[in-house]
Amino acid sequence: YQQDQALAAAESPSIMKWMGKDPDPVGDHGTHVISVAVEDELRLFDRLKLSAGVSYDAQFVTLFKTRAGVEYGEVYVVKDRSLLAGTRDAFNPVVSAVYDPIPRRLRLRLAGSFKARFPTLSEYSRITDESLDQDLRPERSYNANAGVELFFLDKKLSVRGDYFASVVDDRIAKINKDEPPVNVDRIVAQGAEGIVTATLGRITGFLELSGSLGYTYVHARNHDESDEEKVNKGDFIEKVPEHQVTADLRLEFSSGTTVNLWGRFLQGALLYVMAEAPEEFSPYSTEYFATMELHDPVMLNARVSQELFDHFEAHVSVRNILDDYDVDPFNPG
Repeated sequence: YQQDQALAAAESPSIMKWMGKDPDPVGDHGTHVISVAVEDELRLFDRLKLSAGVSYDAQFVTLFKTRAGVEYGEVYVVKDRSLLAGTRDAFNPVVSAVYDPIPRRLRLRLAGSFKARFPTLSEYSRITDESLDQDLRPERSYNANAGVELFFLDKKLSVRGDYFASVVDDRIAKINKDEPPVNVDRIVAQGAEGIVTATLGRITGFLELSGSLGYTYVHARNHDESDEEKVNKGDFIEKVPEHQVTADLRLEFSSGTTVNLWGRFLQGALLYVMAEAPEEFSPYSTEYFATMELHDPVMLNARVSQELFDHFEAHVSVRNILDDYDVDPFNPG
């Protein structure tokens, strides 16, 4: 739901003239979403656990009103493009397997899924008549993950490695604020992640120590060939760090005091800038754009808590101790 309100007669003369100074509705849009899912899990030989499921998700655009000039009423609603019901719908399956070939020593994981993202009301709101209804389809992602985990010291220490991949087809891309979004080709992201986790327990008479250290590598690329600069500037995905390091350290004292330090380091995020001004009436080309490396932030946080009596706790936390800023300088973090 959206509404406008005149600031003053001098600043908003047309709104004040036609609508007065009270809040006036501009848009009132609504959807219903239904999801029905079934899942089953099967355990074999006490070492192999299988699970599979599927959900049916449907989106119903139920209300679509907007103001055109001084009139406020029903407007064009996008056509239904569903398999069974609603405005948009999709079947989303998921499967997974966890196998322990060596109990308490080695674990293998495998998972896969499909997932659909329906257009939002903001994206629908730009489709104001039939000529602009270009059959906007849901985004469709195909996801897979495979990993191995090793356990040591009676599972107090674990080392885990994973490979992941995700393909997004029919990506919904916004061209500008006035034109409706369009479906473009695809984005492919894949990478690897390694995590070391330790829970050492009581290492002295009064201290328990636990922590984790992780590294993630992400290779994400745009596979769209659209001749539109706001959609396709090149192969890279903006503001996606290629490298990420996370760390977490937790110290628990017998006195009830807990000290927690955690943080992350991001590296390799890019942003597109103009490499050169195109000549007048020249055809579009991604060569007009170049990439610029963004800041590599280090975000460090701390939290100290103390148990009080049986059911109370007092804590002090400090975020962003190093006073750094995020990958996007307009989102300080």
